[in-house]
Amino acid sequence: MSTLITAFGTAGFEVHITDLAVKCDACAGSDEVALERQALVYRDMLQACVMAPGVCTVFQTDGFQDGSHGGDDLKYALPFAADLSKKPAYSKMLDVLNRRKCDDHRSSTAALKDT
Repeated sequence: MSTLITAFGTAGFEVHITDLAVKCDACAGSDEVALERQALVYRDMLQACVMAPGVCTVFQTDGFQDGSHGGDDLKYALPFAADLSKKPAYSKMLDVLNRRKCDDHRSSTAALKDT
């Protein structure tokens, strides 16, 4: 995904990741395995976006809680469960954002030391 986002950026386009829902009820294994696979997709998508500042300018899910679209179609699609409890996808995405925040802090601190 990072390569694709970079290619769009090189061509002069902005990338908007919108309406992201990672349907995962067909994943093999237990619910925990399916939820972890879903979390990795969310993490990788957000990481690809974060790694392309100025190119990937929007990252938006298709809602925030399971069941908000009705039916059993999107049983595992969003970062929060129907009862609003955090799913592994939430934690994986938060890790990406926290890492980015730390990297930005390190970069600005290093720049200050160089002046």
